[in-house]
Amino acid sequence: YDGQGRDLDGTIYPGANKNASGVAVMLEIARLLKEETYQPRRTVMFVAWAGAESHSLPDFSDMLRARLGFLENYRISAVIELTGVGAGANHTLLLERSTSDRLTEVLQQTAKRCKVNASTLGTGIYGVFTSLYPQPERKIPYISLTWDGSSALAHTPQDTIETIQPDKLRNAGRVAALAVMYLAHEKEY
Repeated sequence: YDGQGRDLDGTIYPGANKNASGVAVMLEIARLLKEETYQPRRTVMFVAWAGAESHSLPDFSDMLRARLGFLENYRISAVIELTGVGAGANHTLLLERSTSDRLTEVLQQTAKRCKVNASTLGTGIYGVFTSLYPQPERKIPYISLTWDGSSALAHTPQDTIETIQPDKLRNAGRVAALAVMYLAHEKEY
């Protein structure tokens, strides 16, 4: 999802880590929350969007407009982007592009509780650049999760399922799931 597909010469860019891994983790979190008896205090929405490769900014208001009545009845409290969560050269989960100290703190705490090394310093899926597309609206707390060194195979034909590291996929998923549960249960974020 949101991959580059085929090049003009027919070369396939599978996008297993950038970014099928993020969609896989998102779907697994949704499945687990539905399966469990967990009752959040607020609505949790799971959204996959495309366009990062064309430098498109995710428009959260447009996402709410996709369903009749959502824009009028829901306010987005926080966004956690999952990208490049299936592989990385290092064992540090990066908390990138955060627009909220509080959201960064929540992710640091959940990583610590899951015994996953997390940092705001490193080179994630976006490489040495801060972003492939503009920063999201600052008024909505936003953070991106990725692994340090996850950019090594991004946008290459070598970004295949064989390069996915199950332990990294599992650890990123555990941290993200716990953060979602915590944020959805807080009375006020």
